[in-house]
Amino acid sequence: MDTRYDGNLLPSMMMWQMTPLVGMPPTESAVWSVGARGATERAHTRLDLRCVSDGASGTTSLCAAFDGVHTRLSRLEGDEHVMPLGQLAGRVYLDDASSAPDWATAWWKRGAVLLRLSTREAFEIADATSRQVRALTVADAVIGALTFGNGETTVHLYSRP
Repeated sequence: MDTRYDGNLLPSMMMWQMTPLVGMPPTESAVWSVGARGATERAHTRLDLRCVSDGASGTTSLCAAFDGVHTRLSRLEGDEHVMPLGQLAGRVYLDDASSAPDWATAWWKRGAVLLRLSTREAFEIADATSRQVRALTVADAVIGALTFGNGETTVHLYSRP
């Protein structure tokens, strides 16, 4: 993936220092595949695009494109097909989509969430003791949550829905 930031608005150093106040500069992203026939552009967007590998083969990617209000999720498949999966309000930062088929972990609304792609569901682990969930992962039968609170870190295991 190649992402370019529009640096014409402000001098480069000043632009990055002002990011917390004015947001990210305009971007343009292209996703490329490289094979025996050379490089091929698979997708192109002016939205802020972030992708993670979606499986062991490395031929499929899960991508999140943020338009300033919503994040659109799409799967880029090895045959250069783009499959829209849905959207979430606000910004979503993808973390991992390779640990279990049909699942991804991400940051959304200031917390870690699990995304089940086929059913378009988002799962949040809420801890009654107000511990912060720092990381999530999915395995065949369980979900693992790493929480932090009261100066200690704990791993919680839950049955997978």
